[in-house]
Amino acid sequence: GLESEESEGVDSLMTKLDNNLNSMVQITRRLLHLEPNRVGNRIIAEVCRNSITSGNTDIAKPIVELYLEYFPEDTVVLFHKALISASNPKEAWQEKRGEIEKQVLSNISDPTQRATALGLFYRRNNEPEKAATEFNKLVDIEALEGQPVSEANATTGAQQLAITQLFELAIQGKDWETADKIVGIAELQNLDSCEGKFFSGRVSIAKEQYQKALRLLDECLEQRPVFSHAYMLRSRIQGILGNERAAIEDARRAISFSIIYNLISIF
Repeated sequence: GLESEESEGVDSLMTKLDNNLNSMVQITRRLLHLEPNRVGNRIIAEVCRNSITSGNTDIAKPIVELYLEYFPEDTVVLFHKALISASNPKEAWQEKRGEIEKQVLSNISDPTQRATALGLFYRRNNEPEKAATEFNKLVDIEALEGQPVSEANATTGAQQLAITQLFELAIQGKDWETADKIVGIAELQNLDSCEGKFFSGRVSIAKEQYQKALRLLDECLEQRPVFSHAYMLRSRIQGILGNERAAIEDARRAISFSIIYNLISIF
């Protein structure tokens, strides 16, 4: 009857899934031998997830090990390796993903990459204090405060990311003292390419000082006329102040400049 047809339908689908998984594993193995740089970690992650769904994680393990021979520190694949190696992979996927991801990130050998990855992990999981602890390992806000930029103290990419994240955390927690310190660093080191005005505008918005924020973003865009984030922020302010046309126009500019920037990045 109906139950038997449904059962046959599920069995048929599971067979197709297994067949597709086998094909995917074979093709991925061949690609890894021919051109490993063409095999992204997304493909390996998909193989692992499909193997968990089908209940046949053993088929994914050799391909994961092969990939890690070429890219031993790929945290996405290390995470999925831990998943499929769990005693109950389906349970691990549903209930222990965060715990496993944290463990994988904690094992990153490079201290800068480890602190960056863990800081972003804690932010995603709404643990601001732990996130701040990691980002503070990358940059000393007190030491940078009041120092003009020079070759000796120019911030690295990882430090700039940490400064931005600490700034976001300060605004989120209404820690105006830290936020103002970071604004000062942004001004001296020109982190936003408009002498800290974008950072300062963010603080003004958070404090609901909208006219001041509008003036700062106007000045920011005079110095950096193709800055999609500033246009989007100004659009938000215009909307709050009831300037609907200006809000729509700024939003359009933000989108168009974002598209242009992405196209330039591609080419």
